[in-house]
Amino acid sequence: MRVLVVFIAIFFVSISMLIVADLLAGMTFREAITILHKSFYVLTIAELLIMATAFTIPFIIPVLTFIRQKRKGNKRESR
Repeated sequence: MRVLVVFIAIFFVSISMLIVADLLAGMTFREAITILHKSFYVLTIAELLIMATAFTIPFIIPVLTFIRQKRKGNKRESR
């Protein structure tokens, strides 16, 4: 669970840095968000798959760990 919180914190800090850099360059907040959004238009399918995988791995690992721990707990109770 801590890994997931760290991942989300790093994600929001990174996005904030990108937006603040655009704001310091003299753009409006709406322009900064638009540039961030439009930057995904140039990605190929392979790059989109890599990004999707990178975003889902931090969510999958805690879920799998929870499932493994739950199975271990059930095996101990059945003995």
